[in-house]
Amino acid sequence: MGRVEKVARARRVLAIISTAAAVLMVPGVASAADWSQFHGPVERTGVTTETVLTKASVPGLHIVWSRATGVTAEGINSSPAIVGGVAYIGSDDGKVWAFDATTGAVKWSFTTGGQVRSAPAVVGTSVFVGSADGNMYALDAATGASKWTKYLGGNITAAPLVVNGIVYIGSRGGRFYALDSLTGAQLWSYNTWAVWASAAYSGGTVYVGSDQSALFAFDAVTGVLKWKSPTSGRERSAPSVSGGRVFTGSDSGRVYAFNALTGVQIWSAAAADPSTGPIVRSSPTIAGSKVVVTTGETTPMDGHVVAFDVATGTKLWTTKLADYSTSSAAFANGVLYLGSFDTRLYAISAQTGVTLWTSGWGTLPRGLNSSPAIANGKVYVGVRDGGLYAFGL
Repeated sequence: MGRVEKVARARRVLAIISTAAAVLMVPGVASAADWSQFHGPVERTGVTTETVLTKASVPGLHIVWSRATGVTAEGINSSPAIVGGVAYIGSDDGKVWAFDATTGAVKWSFTTGGQVRSAPAVVGTSVFVGSADGNMYALDAATGASKWTKYLGGNITAAPLVVNGIVYIGSRGGRFYALDSLTGAQLWSYNTWAVWASAAYSGGTVYVGSDQSALFAFDAVTGVLKWKSPTSGRERSAPSVSGGRVFTGSDSGRVYAFNALTGVQIWSAAAADPSTGPIVRSSPTIAGSKVVVTTGETTPMDGHVVAFDVATGTKLWTTKLADYSTSSAAFANGVLYLGSFDTRLYAISAQTGVTLWTSGWGTLPRGLNSSPAIANGKVYVGVRDGGLYAFGL
C-alpha cells in the first residue's frame, strides 16, 4: 500500500471514529443502557440490560437530584424516557421537559395546549409525545423545537410507540393511529373506542387495548385487523409481548394471556379479590418466568404487587402496598422498581416478592402515578408534586 492510500485509509478511519463519537454525544440517540420509550423495549416488557443496580446495591439508593416542573394540582403523571444523557418527561403544567440526566439541569421545555400525561418516546433525534389538547408532537431532542404537530382529537394520555419510522398512538377520542414519524402524516387509523394506554409491538404486529373491553392486534404496516379478543373490563393497561404471548390487565382486576398470533385466550387470573374493587392499569412486566402487575383497590383504598406464572397464570406471590398503584414495574437484575400512591418508590425481589428497599415515608411529598425508567445506574420517576426525581447509589 502506497503512502497516498495509507493517508486516505487513515482519514476514512478517523472519519468513522469521529462520526461514531458524534452520534454518542447527540441527545436523542439511544444506547443499550438507555430507556427510550415507555416500559423499556417496544414489546413493553419493562426489562432493561442495566448492570449497575443489583440486589446487593439496592439498599444504597438515594435521591441524587430532583427538579420541579410547573406547580399544578396533580404534578407529574407522565413517565420518563432517558436517552443520550437527557431525561425527558411531561407534566400537568402542559409542558414537555428535558433535563440533564446526570445533574438535573434544565436543558429545555416545550409548551403544549394541555396536560402532558403521555410518556415521551425518544427515537433518532426526535421526541414524540401526546397532550390533552388532542395533538401529537414531534420535537427536536436537542433543542425542543417543534418538528411537526398532528391534531388527533380527544385527550392523549397514551405513550406513543415508535417502530420502523411509524408512530403508533391512541386517543381517548376513540381511534388508534399510525403516523409517519418524519412528517406526522396519517398512514392508517381504526375505530377502537377510547385508548388510554400505549401499544406494544412484536413481529410486525401492533397490540393495543381500549374502552371497548378488548385487545386488538393490527398489521403494523397496513393497519389490517388481525384479531380482536374480549376482556372482562376496560383495557387501560398497555400490553406486553413475550414468548409468543400477549399479556394485559383490565379494570376488572384480571390479568390475561393471549396467543400473539391468533388472539386465543391462554389464561386469565384475578389479581385481587373482586370484592375490593380492583383494577390493573399497570403494564405487565415480564420478569423471567413471571408476569408482574400492580393493583389499585378501592374498598379499602389499597394496592398490591402480584406475580403470576407466565405459562399457567398461577399466582406465585403477592406483596402489599400501603395504597393504590398504577405504576408499571421496571425490571433489572432480579429486582422490580415501582411506585405507589403511598408516596414511596419500591424495590422488590422478583423471585420472592420481598421488599428490598423503599424510598421511605416522607422522602417524597406526594404519591407516584409515574412508571420508573432505569438507565446508567439510576432510577428516574415522576411524582405528583411536579418533580422528576433521580435515585442513584
